[in-house]
Amino acid sequence: MKHLLLAVFVIFVTMAMAGSAVAASPHEAVIYSFQGGSDGSYPYGGLVAGPGGALYGTTTEGGGGSCAGGCGTVFQLTPASTVGGPWVETILYSFTGGSDGATPWASLIVDGTGNLYGSTLFGGGTCRGRQWARGRFSF
Repeated sequence: MKHLLLAVFVIFVTMAMAGSAVAASPHEAVIYSFQGGSDGSYPYGGLVAGPGGALYGTTTEGGGGSCAGGCGTVFQLTPASTVGGPWVETILYSFTGGSDGATPWASLIVDGTGNLYGSTLFGGGTCRGRQWARGRFSF
């Protein structure tokens, strides 16, 4: 169900982005389906739009690490190079469940220079979660 909700949310965000062919003629289209494992699973929180129509977000599981089912990821979805073609997912970071935290739990925030910020529900020095920042990712 969470996979479907992200797909619907991504469609809404994509249609809301001005200047795209999708925005001119609203219709439903799945742009990416998470498979679980290394590509992440259970996307949670909102998406951040980046240059060229790329979308950035997090998954609460997948990607590897010491957590059962994976500790979560930060991902980028790049629009298809041709109309109707597949979007491409790139894993920008896989949480390990150690001092970097586990289970990203909130929407990403991006600053004016392209740094991404977020928080995890678990992990960190006290195992009660942490705030994190990752350097520039293609901004």
